[in-house]
Amino acid sequence: MEYNDVNNEVMDMTILPKVVKQELYRLRKLEYALNQTSILAVSNLKGEIEYVNDLLCEVSQYDREEIIGQYHAILYSDTFKANELNEMVSTLREGHVWKGQILNKRKDGSKYWVYTIIVPIKNEHGEITQYYSISSEITKAKQFEEESNEKQ
Repeated sequence: MEYNDVNNEVMDMTILPKVVKQELYRLRKLEYALNQTSILAVSNLKGEIEYVNDLLCEVSQYDREEIIGQYHAILYSDTFKANELNEMVSTLREGHVWKGQILNKRKDGSKYWVYTIIVPIKNEHGEITQYYSISSEITKAKQFEEESNEKQ
């Protein structure tokens, strides 16, 4: 029995379970590495959060249950301007990757900076189905930058 994979290569079905198991293991390792180093969120087309990783919960001080189903605005500080948000949304709806720095706020109201990359995820028809947000906290780097600028 034969099977065509995503690269349209013919595979023997008897080895498929082994290949699937290896791919799942590889994806689990990748997920583990990302979860250790990056703040992750997945949103639907309306912008409602569907998934967050533990690091996002740790940094934002929100429990997963408090964030799932909410809009990302729950995390934005009051300094995130409407024109910046509109530019981000427009870029994403056009199917392009958005990159930038965002000043967010924790549940306790304290603020933290992130460098964020948001990737529109498309289905096999080229339609956007979700947005993946991958961020790194850069608060200390921003503080150092501000202190350096003040000294000059």
